[in-house]
Amino acid sequence: MHFNGSGDAAVRGTETFYRAAEKGNVNAAPDIAFARAVQAGLLGGLRAIDAGAKDRGVKPDTLSGPGGLGVLNDRALGNIGRAVPAVAALAEIEFITHPAVDRLLAGGGGATARRRAVAVPLAEAIRGYLRAG
Repeated sequence: MHFNGSGDAAVRGTETFYRAAEKGNVNAAPDIAFARAVQAGLLGGLRAIDAGAKDRGVKPDTLSGPGGLGVLNDRALGNIGRAVPAVAALAEIEFITHPAVDRLLAGGGGATARRRAVAVPLAEAIRGYLRAG
């Protein structure tokens, strides 16, 4: 989980990245399914506290700012040669550089409770994915 940022303070929304197949992903289909579950849980939690939460979607990490995310690297995850590779996704919760998001999730009264309201559905989505697998 990570908070996103932008030089444009108007940008906002949540997105989830998975390792792109062209980056050598050894289990792209399960990673995409996991990323979709993460995004659905995250978006549900965000919309519970902010009806205007924007869905930026599920994307390969080649569409991230750096064009690849080391935390999703299969070698770093120990997936090379593993019979059942671990699934991985990176959830960009929101753009903390947006003033309304900063007030909603980082500062102001009740921010801790609002973060919990986002984290619980996200955790439930992850548990649900793992139980179904």
